[in-house]
Amino acid sequence: MKKFCTILLMVFVAAAASWAQYDNVKKFELSLYGGFALTQVRGTTAYEDTWEDLILPYINEKTDITANSKNAAFFGAGLSYFFTPNFGVQLNVGYLKADVPPTADFNYNWQWNTGSTGSKTSTWTGTGSLSTIPISLNLVGKFGQDGFAGYISGGVTLFNNSFEATSSIGYGFTYLTVIWPYVYQNIDAIQVNMEVPKTSWMGFGGNIGAGVIIKLSDMFGLMIEARYFLCAKKDLDWNLITGNYNGLYTNYTNMTFSQDSANYIYDEGLLTKIQVNVSFFQITAGVKIFL
Repeated sequence: MKKFCTILLMVFVAAAASWAQYDNVKKFELSLYGGFALTQVRGTTAYEDTWEDLILPYINEKTDITANSKNAAFFGAGLSYFFTPNFGVQLNVGYLKADVPPTADFNYNWQWNTGSTGSKTSTWTGTGSLSTIPISLNLVGKFGQDGFAGYISGGVTLFNNSFEATSSIGYGFTYLTVIWPYVYQNIDAIQVNMEVPKTSWMGFGGNIGAGVIIKLSDMFGLMIEARYFLCAKKDLDWNLITGNYNGLYTNYTNMTFSQDSANYIYDEGLLTKIQVNVSFFQITAGVKIFL
């Protein structure tokens, strides 16, 4: 028993000495950083309808829309607290905004009752943007020497997202012209505008990253970090914009796209939602302040 108490006392003294030494080490780290993010928005939408009219037994209109995001700037700040020299917790807040311009490809095909066919194509580029504010609570492990250290961290992330976009679909129609004594059937299409109004939502996800710290003094250092953020995808509806539009391929003017036409597309499920992927990969550099 005496020997056990002696060993226990020695362990306690050693632990106390270790903690006393750590008391002299700064336990807080403030991080300020910026860089770029490789965003992963790969939204797709499709509109398609097949119909017939008078001497046109087959008419097919289809619009494929892809919305690929551009690389974006990313800014962030973090505060870490270390329970030991190698283990702690970390709170990070960031901001990202990326352009997401949708591209619409319209294919229009038809066949006359004589067997002859026709086709037209058009392409339009819209506008779009995605912004997100990720707030992360992570566990962090640090290793290495005083002047140069590496770290790994990861945890849960609360995403505050916002998305908006504009684009178009091709909408076909026919009309009649009279050149006495003949009546001619003509075929045309209009470019119907649509939008995803600014929509905000919150969602939980995760993040994992790694970096290095180059310590310049007792209070300051430089950092380089790579991190991946994972967030659930979101499906958003397009709103078709009613009004009068001019023909794309003939001189027909003031073709009315009514609310009834929009409701038909909605009710028949002819226009799919756009899926927004908020996940992204960031590479940043900044400063560390040891407090």
